Amino acid sequence: MRAGLYRIFCFGSLYFLWVLGFSLPAQSETFQERPIINGQRQQLWVYRDTPGLPVLLHLHGGPGMPASPFSPALEPLLPSTFTLVHWDQRGTGRSFEAGEPLSWPLMLQDAEAVIDYLRQRFHQKKIYLVGKSWGSLLGLTLAQKHPEWLHAYIGVAQIIDVTQGDAHAYAFLRQQMSPRDYAKLPRPPYTPEQWSKMRAEVQRYRGVVYAPIEGTLFWSALQSGVYSPWDYLHAYEGFQYSQRQLAHDIRQLPPFRPSALTVPIYFFHGRHDGLVPPQLARDYLCRVQAPHKQWVWFENSAHSPNKEEPLVYQAQLKKILESIQKKML
Repeated sequence: MRAGLYRIFCFGSLYFLWVLGFSLPAQSETFQERPIINGQRQQLWVYRDTPGLPVLLHLHGGPGMPASPFSPALEPLLPSTFTLVHWDQRGTGRSFEAGEPLSWPLMLQDAEAVIDYLRQRFHQKKIYLVGKSWGSLLGLTLAQKHPEWLHAYIGVAQIIDVTQGDAHAYAFLRQQMSPRDYAKLPRPPYTPEQWSKMRAEVQRYRGVVYAPIEGTLFWSALQSGVYSPWDYLHAYEGFQYSQRQLAHDIRQLPPFRPSALTVPIYFFHGRHDGLVPPQLARDYLCRVQAPHKQWVWFENSAHSPNKEEPLVYQAQLKKILESIQKKML
């Protein structure tokens, strides 16, 4: 009974706020596509489909945390440079179906199918790929398996060893909390429920979102009109479901080894990230062989540089595009 009333209250509140937000002008054109991806219809969002522009696919974090509602407000410059595509992954947002099986092999197959679809849809042999946090696990794996599909790979809050995230968050909080409060924290490794609580603690000390922009992010998502109130509730359910379904598989993933890559690789990392240890990604980047590799610090960001410093993020992507296009001439 309480759960039902809570859902009704949340839906009513979201609807009221959505009406206010949606009355504001949209900041970019958004096109929806629901192709069959690996046997299931999944949601793609194409921002300003301009013929001839290179395709940039964003693999969101989570798992189950869609980035599509934020794109019109936070990435307004990208659609003039790229055909920008956001994908609600299986189990996420408008691709969520209750009860569907989720696994690492299935998610990776989906990602391969999406890239193949985009290459055919836009008649391009290669695309640009961004992987954020959980999406960086998929992204770096794809860069290793299918470099012939990519102009470049950009890892944002790149995860190298999943198991080290627990230890990093624990160490981050040791620097922030009083010894008395710190002693109350559970020791790693964490269950999904414990990790959710640890993430909340990390955010108390600005280790998830460093800049005070939570309210701005919320309104930008509502203003975009990409999601309806029902979509937001659906997305929340999908996030909880994806976290539970994929937790075991994610924990079993082996660390990335710095084998040779044949695609340019870039890592973007927030200076204040309390969830993903930067030293592992930096060490990987130093040791991996690649045609080009580059580390970029975002000085005023934590775990989401693309959202916290969107202008810097977009400028960096544009630089990558210009650099690669010069080499292609």
